[in-house]
Amino acid sequence: MITLTVLTDKPQSPFYEQLLGKVDDYILHLRDKKGSFLVDKQTEKNIKYFINRVMDQPWKNHLLLGVLIYGENKADPVYIESIITTINKRFKDIFEVFSLENMDSFDVENHMYQYLKADVLKEHTDIMRSRLLTLYKPLITSTKRWILSNLDSNSQTHLEKYLFNTPSFDSREFSSFQLSNQKSKDTRKQETDALVNLLPQIRAEGNFRWNQVNRLRNAFLNAREKVTTSKIELPFEFQYDEPDRISERLYFRLWDKASFILHHKDKFGLTTLNSAEKRTGSYSKENNHYFIEFVKAEVINKNEEADGFWFTEILNEGVFGFWHQSIDDIQRKKKK
Repeated sequence: MITLTVLTDKPQSPFYEQLLGKVDDYILHLRDKKGSFLVDKQTEKNIKYFINRVMDQPWKNHLLLGVLIYGENKADPVYIESIITTINKRFKDIFEVFSLENMDSFDVENHMYQYLKADVLKEHTDIMRSRLLTLYKPLITSTKRWILSNLDSNSQTHLEKYLFNTPSFDSREFSSFQLSNQKSKDTRKQETDALVNLLPQIRAEGNFRWNQVNRLRNAFLNAREKVTTSKIELPFEFQYDEPDRISERLYFRLWDKASFILHHKDKFGLTTLNSAEKRTGSYSKENNHYFIEFVKAEVINKNEEADGFWFTEILNEGVFGFWHQSIDDIQRKKKK
């Protein structure tokens, strides 16, 4: 069992000072079984969002506790981002429509139930409502399980007030959710039926794409091995040739998180730069990782334009991640 104690040493996160005194000290200093602070395992993007959007909200400690534990459980940072943004936005909506001021006044059986039943905020879609419940209930379960398994009784008692209340209802009670889910299933079936005759072509294209990505992965691993064993300073430039049937040469740069920050100082704030220089927090050895920059592709022995990777256009158009949240209708139609 872990005894929750605020020690003299402190987390290495570059955002520690901004969080100190703003959130519960017990939560901020939570450690894993090896003694590492949970806050140091969070991505810079998620912590920044929390500081900028959540830290002044009544549910800040509840949400921080949950996402720190999700991070300790190795959840995908993108999934954690979805949890933070979705729950924060929907709670702001619910608190505003019911004129709530603190978590003690929030009744999940009343306020959230009315929201999910569409008694309020009727302009919200069924997907928005069901998404809240889909993320909210597992967050509670995961948080409770970790606390019971890792903390002593005194710490459990202290953190109990920061646990979101568990609703007695589930998605089956909301007929609109069921209709929405069934409609989605029917749509998916129609789409998959239309692809049956194209399966051989899809399979061939899939094999080509997998092989190209696999060659890229192997080249990346070889470059990383060379850098780590020979202690080569980053960025490290390398290249490799595709098979004769493709006849292209691909050029890359290998980076790690800190080296990329320090080579683009004009793009980052002082806190981030200091952390990268000292290799602390998100840029510590424990949290470091390598990645590659695709520089260019060229056709070997021919004066032609290279195709490069099959996913280059996807990257250039910015359709990875949550692109749909920050564009207008014209841009959204173009990307689709």
